[in-house]
Order: sequence, then C-alpha cells, then structure tokens
Amino acid sequence: MTKKIPAFILIFIVIISFFSCEVIYNYDLSVTSIDSLPATKSCIEKYIPHSVNAHVGRQKNDIRATALELDNHVREITDSLLADSVNLENGYELLFIIEGLDPENEITEVEISRTYFIIEE
Repeated sequence: MTKKIPAFILIFIVIISFFSCEVIYNYDLSVTSIDSLPATKSCIEKYIPHSVNAHVGRQKNDIRATALELDNHVREITDSLLADSVNLENGYELLFIIEGLDPENEITEVEISRTYFIIEE
C-alpha cells in the first residue's frame, strides 16, 4: 500500500507537468489568393478574425474553425461575388488561403473551399 501512494503521486506530477507544458501562440491571420476578387476578399476579411490563439500542433484546426463563421454570411458573400462580376448560375467554388503567422515568423497555411450559388428568394 505504501508503494502505491508514491507511485500515484509520481504519475499525478507527470500528468500535471504534461498539461502545463502546452504552448499556445497567437497567430496573426490574413486571407490570400483571392486578390482578383477585391469585394469578396474585403467581405471575407470582415468575418475572419485578425488573430487566433491556438495550441502549437493544432493550429490548422483552430484556423479552419474560424472559417466556419463564413457559413453565417452566405448572402453577403454571394453579393460580393456578384459585385466582382463572378457568374454564379452554375455555382462558383471559392478557394482561398488563410495564413497564420506565429511569433517565431513561421506561417501556417489553411486552404478553405466554399461553393456559392445564386440565392433566390
């Protein structure tokens, strides 16, 4: 019994130290590869945050999650695509990249793809 208590304490300390060693960076975000669609780029940048805090090693998932906010603004993005003279009759696959710059000047790129159609009321 007395041997189990020190072993338990050792395991507890190892687990606590593991969780305390996680590194979280603040990634500065920017949208690229849609410079030919200025109205659309401006609209998307309005809904993508300027930065995100993410665990190192899982930053792509956290950056990709920020793009889910775009699903709440389909009408506005569709209007901006029309303003950029994009033909939406057969749908338009919008491909862009969200780049995350960490404090060590390393860039994480996440490709985002969404398909937009003309919305009829």
